Amino acid sequence: MIEDSVESFILQYKPYAITAEIVASNEGNPLIECVVQTKVLHFLERTAPYLSAAGKRNIILNCSTEALSICSEPQKSFEVTGLSKLKARGLVLEQHGENLILDAGITFIVSSFTEPSSVAVGDWVEFECIAPIHGFVLSELGERPRYVEEDSI
Repeated sequence: MIEDSVESFILQYKPYAITAEIVASNEGNPLIECVVQTKVLHFLERTAPYLSAAGKRNIILNCSTEALSICSEPQKSFEVTGLSKLKARGLVLEQHGENLILDAGITFIVSSFTEPSSVAVGDWVEFECIAPIHGFVLSELGERPRYVEEDSI
């Protein structure tokens, strides 16, 4: 996670939030379980703990990675590989310094520990997330998030 503050991160990346179904969780557990498409993933709650009540919520998902690789063929996919871990492949929509906006069927903010200088907007890349996935639960559902295809959620 590379950010100035939680508030500035939310302000910058709110348009890329996804809609997910948060399931009930134990009080005091920092990992929140949610269902995205047909997959269950866990994320570290970075906002107020009471925003992550069960139900549909808009969430900004931020993954950290040590490396991004260019893909040989275009494919949007993500696979949960463990507790708060995943692998994803997708299209780079935007680049903001060390952060990429990646469409992998859902939108991820991908923070790379090395400047992804060899990656450009329009490239197809893959990465493996370093646990934990960071999640920023927004207080309202609001309008439909940007870059969401009709059949993706």
